[in-house]
Amino acid sequence: MTRIDPFSLASPQRVTEVITVSDPSNPDVKLTCEFAALDMVQYNYSEELAMQFIKKYILDELPFPGEPFKLSRPLIATACSTYVMQVEGVYSVEEWLVISYKMPRAWSDLIDKLTALTNRGPLGKVASVSQDTSGASSESQ
Repeated sequence: MTRIDPFSLASPQRVTEVITVSDPSNPDVKLTCEFAALDMVQYNYSEELAMQFIKKYILDELPFPGEPFKLSRPLIATACSTYVMQVEGVYSVEEWLVISYKMPRAWSDLIDKLTALTNRGPLGKVASVSQDTSGASSESQ
């Protein structure tokens, strides 16, 4: 068995994309941000971050006074992944959570695009979301 030097291995190529989404509930607003596909280190970091926010927001009071929505574990995990995937930290986890509520169509489109981006990245096809959504409706939310 040949021993490799892990420190001399090439790092995976970073796959990035500038994504712009909009929402009919805020027609004059376009959200544009550059994202990088998740790698294993970022994926694990987003999972750890999600556990911290779940503990903070699921067990305690609602984090956004005056906002009529409750948080769920999957939503927090998705917001944490979105936060970690930003090339520049433009939005906080909390801001992504509010965007998911106030711009639901944009949020759905963004998550679809981030899934496709991650599938092109170093982790490969990891999501179970089909790339063919021609028959799927996002109106059921």
